[in-house]
Parts: sequence; structure tokens; C-alpha cells
Amino acid sequence: MNCKIGDLVWIPEKSRLLWARKEDKMISRTKITADPSVAVVVSEYNESAYCIFINGDYWLIDKNEIYEVPNVSNPIVTGK
Repeated sequence: MNCKIGDLVWIPEKSRLLWARKEDKMISRTKITADPSVAVVVSEYNESAYCIFINGDYWLIDKNEIYEVPNVSNPIVTGK
């Protein structure tokens, strides 16, 4: 999936999140998601990962582990 900064993305359960210091790009923490969630793409970290903002923190995630959130900007209005 090719994302842009600001895109909303779907993070499935059991996805691996990584935390790295920007200065040396050394991974210092990992986390496996317990539940599906949504996140915002903050930047492209490298050719295989995005930096995302999820649950109040910044994490890295492999580009192959995220999915596009369907367009929700045009809600369906019923009953009129």
C-alpha cells in the first residue's frame, strides 16, 4: 500500500510495531497489537516502513502490515 502523510490506515491485531530513536535508527522497543486499530501516517521511515501515530505515541510499522481505511468523508444519509 502506498500512503501519504496524513492518511488514516487500518492496523490489524497482532501487527508488530517498532520504536526507534531517530538519531541512530536503532530499534529499542517492540509491541504486538492486541486489537485492530486505526492510525495516522506521519512519515515514510524508509523503503519498507512508515512512522505512524497510534494510541498517543509514534511507532514504526512495516508497509505490508497496514491497510487503507475506506473513504468515510461522504456519509450515507438515510431516512430523508
